[in-house]
Amino acid sequence: MAKEFNVAIAGATGAVGVEMLKTLEKRNFPVKNIKVLASARSAGKTMQFKGETLTIEEMTPASFKGVDIALFSAGGSVSKEYRKFVTDAGAVMVDNSSAFRMEEDVPLVVPEVNPEDIAKHNGVIANPNCTTAIMLVAVAPLHRAKKLRRLVASTYQAASGAGAKGMAELIEQTRQILNGEPIEPKAFAHRIAFNLIPHIDVFADNGYNSLVIANHFMKGKDDETAEKRAQAFLKDFDDATEAASGRINVCLGMEIRFVQNNNDYLVYGIGRGDVEKAFYYFDKGIDVFYREFKNDKNVINQAHPFRDGMESVN
Repeated sequence: MAKEFNVAIAGATGAVGVEMLKTLEKRNFPVKNIKVLASARSAGKTMQFKGETLTIEEMTPASFKGVDIALFSAGGSVSKEYRKFVTDAGAVMVDNSSAFRMEEDVPLVVPEVNPEDIAKHNGVIANPNCTTAIMLVAVAPLHRAKKLRRLVASTYQAASGAGAKGMAELIEQTRQILNGEPIEPKAFAHRIAFNLIPHIDVFADNGYNSLVIANHFMKGKDDETAEKRAQAFLKDFDDATEAASGRINVCLGMEIRFVQNNNDYLVYGIGRGDVEKAFYYFDKGIDVFYREFKNDKNVINQAHPFRDGMESVN
């Protein structure tokens, strides 16, 4: 007999949460018991699953007792708040937000691309942005065959990316504009009907939704050791992370000049342990660095690809 799982959906009344519930039913996932969790204002309402009526519960720290799998689509701040409650209860959090995508100990999984990475989880599994997930299904086989070095993607995302409230606002504003009525944006910062706006995710007070801490050429005093330079760099990262207080994502990046060919390269999506390690490749050249340093979570690009004398990565 196939194993059955106790499942909870956090953010069950949102656009994604509703689709999660439908998908579990459509795929006949082996559900033993299921909880649909949402905010207090939705508690007591009902949803349908396999012909049964489920009562929506208010999500609390105690909601995950006895749960095996917790599917989260309630926003990054909620995921961060509830991570410990979920994992302490022994459940696995599968998170749909951007909260944990850049964390080293959280596997970033697209089932059609790297399902084996699920086994590496420590209580949390993340999935990429919707555009990335769909694109990688096609791109991953190309990368495996020919080792793609760079991918430039421009995305134009649907109003549904803002959830049910975003879709409702698009419909309402479309009706209002066609009827010559005034509109008042609520879910979006600007009018969304018959419009395109440069706004994805939540902006912080400074107008950004992420911050990259980078060190140009990993500069330092001539008499400084690699370890001292790395420590100074990481202190800047720690200070920025503390100041951000979870309001925006803080990531690591650096520009490296390889003395072998005097070429400059940008490296993003790195972890703390990568910083000091990178120093030891300065005199080995970019080809060696790329082969040994590149992984699925970082990006390595030429800083000045059109400058005379720049060499490609082999």
